[in-house]
Amino acid sequence: MAETYKRDSRFHAINEVLLNYADTKNKKNITIVESSSGLAASYYYKEVLELSNSVFHALKKKHICEGDRVLVILPTSIGFITSFFGILLAGGISVPLAPQGIGTSSSVFYLNRIEHIIQDCRPRYVILDDEQIRYLPLIELLSSIDGLGIINISNLEKTNTISEYVFPEADDICFIQYTSGSTGNPKGVPLTHKNLIVNVNAISKASIITKKDVCVSWLPLYHDMGFIGGFLVPFLNGIPVVLFPPDFFVFRPILWLSYITEYRGTISPCNNFALLHCIKRIPDTSLEKLDLSSWRVAYNGSEPISMYVIRAFFQKFKSVGYRAETMLPCYGLAEGTLAVTFSSAIEQPVPLLFSRESFFTNNVALPVNEPENSIELVSVGSAVENVDIRIVDATGDDVSTGCVGEIIIKGFSVIDGYYCDSEKEKAEYIKDQWLYTGDLGFFHNSMLFIFGRKKELIIIRGKNYSPVDIENFVMACLSDKISGCVAFGYLHEVKQEEVLAIVYELRKANETLNCEITDLIERSVLNEFSVRVENVIRTNRILKTLNGKIIRTGCYEKYILNTTGG
Repeated sequence: MAETYKRDSRFHAINEVLLNYADTKNKKNITIVESSSGLAASYYYKEVLELSNSVFHALKKKHICEGDRVLVILPTSIGFITSFFGILLAGGISVPLAPQGIGTSSSVFYLNRIEHIIQDCRPRYVILDDEQIRYLPLIELLSSIDGLGIINISNLEKTNTISEYVFPEADDICFIQYTSGSTGNPKGVPLTHKNLIVNVNAISKASIITKKDVCVSWLPLYHDMGFIGGFLVPFLNGIPVVLFPPDFFVFRPILWLSYITEYRGTISPCNNFALLHCIKRIPDTSLEKLDLSSWRVAYNGSEPISMYVIRAFFQKFKSVGYRAETMLPCYGLAEGTLAVTFSSAIEQPVPLLFSRESFFTNNVALPVNEPENSIELVSVGSAVENVDIRIVDATGDDVSTGCVGEIIIKGFSVIDGYYCDSEKEKAEYIKDQWLYTGDLGFFHNSMLFIFGRKKELIIIRGKNYSPVDIENFVMACLSDKISGCVAFGYLHEVKQEEVLAIVYELRKANETLNCEITDLIERSVLNEFSVRVENVIRTNRILKTLNGKIIRTGCYEKYILNTTGG
């Protein structure tokens, strides 16, 4: 049960933490790796405050008012962090967005997202650096917005002027986190200082964080797991944090594990993609350089969790000190600030097999012992402190234990609505203070298991199919031939019934295997699921958000109607 909210006796706003640490802590606790060669810069909290003061004065010169929104379009850098704090100290609300680069190869998708967010939150300022200013399509878009002031953080000068900072209340908005847009347009999640402090405290307690811990993270700072889990959690705990840009990891994944080794990292967040990327791209001959014995907590969330990948990662890196109990599967969402449930920080992940037939016919999780016709799911633990969870049916009534339903949550870290939504709009997803997540799940032995997204469930002739289950099966069968796939359902115009489509990325070495792969996918899915695949489509790049999440809701338009190209 969620407890009565108790204000932290020391701080009730994030900027108070920086001001306090600048006076009381004399350690270089924030390290930014600035090049893939390992060149890094470390900062005292006092230095961070001084740099943030430059941003503060730049905004004050432009007459920022309390509550003004400020876009922050910067890579992982000290500039991102000091922009965040400078905006807070000036009374503004930061809106972190992805810079053009890794994961933003589609300029149309990227710019459309930026434009949508500008229309939604109506910012007064945007902070960029020299690199972003050189990206002309972005500058043309930003320059076309009336009244939008552009600040280049690369040109700011240090100032020793004594500043009159703004001190917000606990319920004031700290920053707006935009959702990935994997199931529709990005939505603004306004996170208050109370939301953040309560959730960080809950994460810290569940992770058993002590002053001996060190966090290492490559996750992007514009993403909630990267900024809150990778930066704010260690920052509010006053422990060292080492940050480096995600493109370093994408091109050389061994850097992640090398920095954990070098800095003796104990906490490092990840996801399924990161684990698989390391398994595939780090040769066994490089393992002798690693020592992962210090790593005790690996938050694993933000996308479907694969026990197959967790096992493979353990098998590959156990010889260099990595332990199975390091992996900590969790569940969260921006609307809950970050964390909703956590597994044990000292025990191994808990995987279980469930009957596929029972899931898709009866909507019930029935544990089985044999892998045949089963789904393996990993527990994401139980609710973190100050969060309540229920599983409900379509009418909002609680389902029985073991039955699949929609996950709804409430608590002090759960938002009370998207930015600028009307009361009527909020009533669609918040009912009696419970936020309807759109995620499907169930409880088994008091542990939460995630089943998928409500919007993405494929229903064919009255039977439910999980797209993730189909995708995992196809990848298990054809991983040597394809590099990825996405399953989705759509209403067939002629048949007037829902049908199944599968899109796959072909490995470059198998350019002549299109017909063979189509036949393999059709036959294997029919044999395993007893459902016909209406369309098997090859693509060079599966449609994904900037955070790497598959956009299933856009697959029909892109791959079936083919309105935006394949």
